[in-house]
Amino acid sequence: MPWKIYKLRGTDLYRVKSLRTGKIINKGSTLEKAKAQVRYLGMIEGMKGGSIDDNSNVQSVLFNKDKNTMRQCDKWLKEHNFKINKKTYNFNSKNYYRYRQFDPKHGNIYRMKLIDPDKLIFFVLEYSKN
Repeated sequence: MPWKIYKLRGTDLYRVKSLRTGKIINKGSTLEKAKAQVRYLGMIEGMKGGSIDDNSNVQSVLFNKDKNTMRQCDKWLKEHNFKINKKTYNFNSKNYYRYRQFDPKHGNIYRMKLIDPDKLIFFVLEYSKN
């Protein structure tokens, strides 16, 4: 596994660090949230290595409006190498900020996939009908 969870000295908090790059991904959270972050990172890496190539099948990324600001969404997208294109924003949704990665293709099937343990971030994944 390319990530490690470290306990912060003198606290009950944990951080997640990339063993490949040395980048600290999570600076301080509960052990449960740190483990969830590692599961999420593993899922993203697995998707990129499998059926999802460079996020090409992630049609949109949705963020819960009650728990995120546009600025937080932009930061998350940038940190995870997703597009932040102001022309493709769709903020008309009552509950979500929707960041399109590409326009939907006619005839394909779309499914929402929860990717965050606090139910704040979803992917809309595109699948071919075939």
